Amino acid sequence: MSIVKKILEKLRQLNLFADAETIRQRDMEAIQNQIILTRIYIILLVSVLSILIGSVLAIQKTTSVTIPTPSLDTHEQLQAKYSDTLSCPCQEVAVSYSVFLSISATYHQVRLI
Repeated sequence: MSIVKKILEKLRQLNLFADAETIRQRDMEAIQNQIILTRIYIILLVSVLSILIGSVLAIQKTTSVTIPTPSLDTHEQLQAKYSDTLSCPCQEVAVSYSVFLSISATYHQVRLI
């Protein structure tokens, strides 16, 4: 008998749930049930491990990229593409008024009567 046939025969008779009492009594129905349960157990174990390994391999790697001073267009593009994960590590809490406001004074002559 070849090695492959011996291995296949051992796998067919594999019984992980064997107990001494059943083997001693040679209860063939109980032994057959234990062999079927062994096959179901191995199939479920392999299935669960396959799903677990597949889900671990499917997880996407997250990469953080910091753009120090993005323009408004760049920020809007990033906001549209990565709205769920985009964050702004701002160093300034507020924008200075000089960015959007300019004040120029115009002086008028005052006459005293």
